[in-house]
Amino acid sequence: MRFSWAQHQNVAQRLGAVDQEQLGVAVALMGVAMLMLAEDLIGIEDGNTMH
Repeated sequence: MRFSWAQHQNVAQRLGAVDQEQLGVAVALMGVAMLMLAEDLIGIEDGNTMH
């Protein structure tokens, strides 16, 4: 797993609290964070620590 669940939540909270001017960058970073979370969850489902 790349990040712990708490770290995934922290990323989401920080990106959700950005100013309106930075919204585009935050949405792009949230997409990357979602992909990382999906890979981590697939790794857990497959029984791997890293996918």
